[in-house]
Amino acid sequence: MLKVVNNSQLATGELTESLFRNLIALEQCYHARWNEITSYVVLMDTLIVSSKDMRVLCNAGVIANLLNAEDGTKFFNNLYNGTWLETFYYGELCDKVDKYYDEEWNVWWELMKRGKFSSPWKIISLILAIILLGLTLWQTVYNIHDHI
Repeated sequence: MLKVVNNSQLATGELTESLFRNLIALEQCYHARWNEITSYVVLMDTLIVSSKDMRVLCNAGVIANLLNAEDGTKFFNNLYNGTWLETFYYGELCDKVDKYYDEEWNVWWELMKRGKFSSPWKIISLILAIILLGLTLWQTVYNIHDHI
């Protein structure tokens, strides 16, 4: 059964696949062709490539996966096979994410946050290293100036 947990979390389980397949089939057969459900499934398939991606989304609270990570990944990867998507409703969102990712500053800053700023001790040691480097440079300039 399709279940939303905490107003934002999608719970996936053994019965969710048949519900999604039926909703996709309804969209495919309906003459107006909404494509909202199919677009959502395509977006989730794009986001979830491996079981690691599924774990990230579960940890972030986007999905409450009642299956194991590998089965949850297969669930979204095989859900819309053989369907036709006329309008992808999340195309603009995907373009914005790609544009954001293409800017080197954003990627560099995210890598810094994950690597250098992941704990308070790393932040403190980085600040102390910068201060020590500044004092060393100041001492070098002062000694050069004294000897001239």
